[in-house]
Amino acid sequence: MGISITHLLDSLGWALLHSLWQGGLAFIVVVLIRACLKNNAPSFRYVAQLSVLIACFAAFLTTFGLYFKAGLQTGGESFGLQAAGTAPLPLADLTAPISQSLSNGITAVQSSLSIDAASLTPLIGIFWCLGFAFMALRYAGAFLLTQRLRRHDLSAPNAQCGNKLRDVLSNYHVRNLTDRVDLRR
Repeated sequence: MGISITHLLDSLGWALLHSLWQGGLAFIVVVLIRACLKNNAPSFRYVAQLSVLIACFAAFLTTFGLYFKAGLQTGGESFGLQAAGTAPLPLADLTAPISQSLSNGITAVQSSLSIDAASLTPLIGIFWCLGFAFMALRYAGAFLLTQRLRRHDLSAPNAQCGNKLRDVLSNYHVRNLTDRVDLRR
């Protein structure tokens, strides 16, 4: 059976949902790294935190791959909490061992709620793709605008601005740049 776009979006949706707790776990690891390594060199902390970021991305890709592979093996069925074509499971059925100790009022509220995450995962994937495309176009436009500004519409700064820059650089003892700063064009 071929790959369907619904299966691809479903796998992406589940990977995005799982990335929420994976990102939370990565945040906790980064907080611990920063607390334990606060006296170490900043470059060492940077490498450690970058490793956590890369691991978070790898976890996302792994989750996507697992869901995608499982969907291919099951014929592209959705990975929901219920079998395809059946009604969603009530939340009370999922939490039966825990809800026995809860009061009757809370159990009644839970039984009126239902979970159908499987039907939402393709939508989550679609909205993520649309958001990603929008942000990519936005950044591409900003890049093109920056390139245009680099090549056109340039004017030399006035002498007062140049003197102020030289003063700031010399106050911070930046000698290599003060000799190189040429504000004439």
